[in-house]
Amino acid sequence: KVEDEETTSLLGHFRGGTRYLYPEPNGKPIVVGSEYKNKVYYIKAKVEIGKDTFYKLSTKPSATDGVIGWAKPEDLSTHDHVGVDKDPKTFYIKGNGKATLHAWGGSQDTVHADLSPFKNSVFKVNLTERVGNNIWYRGKIQGEGPNVWLHESYVHLPKESKTSKLGHIRSGKRVIYPELGGKPVDAESYKNAVYYIKRQAVFGSGKDEETYYLLSTQPSDTKGIIGWAKSTDLSTHEHKGVDKDPKTFYIKGNGKATL
Repeated sequence: KVEDEETTSLLGHFRGGTRYLYPEPNGKPIVVGSEYKNKVYYIKAKVEIGKDTFYKLSTKPSATDGVIGWAKPEDLSTHDHVGVDKDPKTFYIKGNGKATLHAWGGSQDTVHADLSPFKNSVFKVNLTERVGNNIWYRGKIQGEGPNVWLHESYVHLPKESKTSKLGHIRSGKRVIYPELGGKPVDAESYKNAVYYIKRQAVFGSGKDEETYYLLSTQPSDTKGIIGWAKSTDLSTHEHKGVDKDPKTFYIKGNGKATL
């Protein structure tokens, strides 16, 4: 540990152009190669020697583990790095941006360069941090796999509301989501049955709008639930009660009787 080392909490990237990394503060520097750029570093310590400041760079949020060396502020782009909370949160992926191993990660930190295949997938957050004026969320896509980081602009929430429809699952390859935005299951075994739709979730707006309906075997949004389906995978009609008045009719003999 360098004498007179001070604690700090920043994240930093090497700037473009010729930049320098110091094995020790004021030591003999090396020119930073491409293997060090486009990658975010934790800065948990700094030291001032004369008029010069040196930041300690690490691949881990530690001043002792994962340390790669020291760099001067002019060779770095930095932001304050502050923990916000560890409260669990649920968001849904917009489909823009990328997922990284660290908050404010560069191309070398990328886990998913394209999030469009995960559009409207649930993102289960377990840690929230602030980098500069930006919020970053760490969590698991569809509640599974490794933790990844998403910028606040890469996630959104649906507008949920009540509705009243009946729906059938269309023919062809269709899926149902046991949890909204979760891992889908094949809908084949759910076909040729009618479902009550008492709740909907709408993502986005305009041409990007996508609607999901909650399917149930009972006229309820809490009982008999089988999962969510995209509106485009369903044939639906409005469903309204007319009256409970007793009536008498006589059967023609065509058609069928259903539940």
